Amino acid sequence: GVQALQALTQCARGGELFFLGVGVGEYKTGSVLLADLENESLKPEPIAEGFLYRSTSNMLVGEPGSGKSVIATNIALCLSSATPIFNEFKVSSPQTVYYFALEGSYFEMIERLRMMRSSINFNPDNLCIDCIEIIDAQSQKSVERVIEKVGNWKNPDWIFIDPAYMAVKGGGLSKDETASAFAQFCEHLKRVFHCSIFFTHHPTKTSYSMNGKAIMKDDDFYGSVWIKAHVDTSWRLLYPTKKYLPILQNKKSRGLNIMEEIPLEFDVESYTCSLIDDPEKRDAVGRIRNFLIDCKKSMKNTDTYEISRCAKVSVYRVKHLKSAHHFDDLVNYSKGSQNKTLWILNES
Repeated sequence: GVQALQALTQCARGGELFFLGVGVGEYKTGSVLLADLENESLKPEPIAEGFLYRSTSNMLVGEPGSGKSVIATNIALCLSSATPIFNEFKVSSPQTVYYFALEGSYFEMIERLRMMRSSINFNPDNLCIDCIEIIDAQSQKSVERVIEKVGNWKNPDWIFIDPAYMAVKGGGLSKDETASAFAQFCEHLKRVFHCSIFFTHHPTKTSYSMNGKAIMKDDDFYGSVWIKAHVDTSWRLLYPTKKYLPILQNKKSRGLNIMEEIPLEFDVESYTCSLIDDPEKRDAVGRIRNFLIDCKKSMKNTDTYEISRCAKVSVYRVKHLKSAHHFDDLVNYSKGSQNKTLWILNES
């Protein structure tokens, strides 16, 4: 904690306070920059391929009482023990998680963890639950206290803030000033601890037309546009059909290999969510393999987009299954024109 504080340089600009990390992120120039340009393997590191990546900010938006805290807790527990998230997304290695539960009581959180423990074998040594801290992202003293407190535990791989509006004062995240302060706070945490951020948020209130119909918005997160600009991935929690069948709909992915939609099933007994075992999705591997075998018989190569069209599987799903090595026995991969990945069928 003390070392983290010593790594901060405070500078004043226009009467506002900004924090600059020292030694928490190097600039790149000259031969180092050129080496990065030529290194085609330099990509965001997947923590859970298709869902979570290292050094990113992630937002989950849902109505009050919709279960976004339950889903966030599910994710945090799975990360702590490298348990597949939603029984689908494999976690690369156990992650350390600091979870700011800024709403509700510690007793409520403990009861939730008791229920989840029956399905998720989480690692308590990699998990820190903080239901006490009061955060003000606009206060220098508050930011310093948070960094010292987190650093005194251990260096976290992930910091969860649940919910975001409790980390600012004076109008929540509706004002540009407070939204910008929250975004800078998150970036500051990322750079000091080399971690990722995951926070929950709520949508705007539903608006209605003159005839009483709800007006649908493409992305109805609440507050300043600076929140959406800050995050790398944004998810909207929806219930389009039934109460216990939520869907996570991707609203932003900043070039990451992210699934467009994650259909879930909520188990009321364990308070956990699992990817729905949809036969159409389950058979995606089989349909892709059959298409690749046909390509091999025709002695032709293919690419991700042709596979998506012919096997009737989304591009994101094809990329996700490729990353999970489902087709390595059939295919070698190579970069083609326009940076497309060519699927070259093995001769044997």
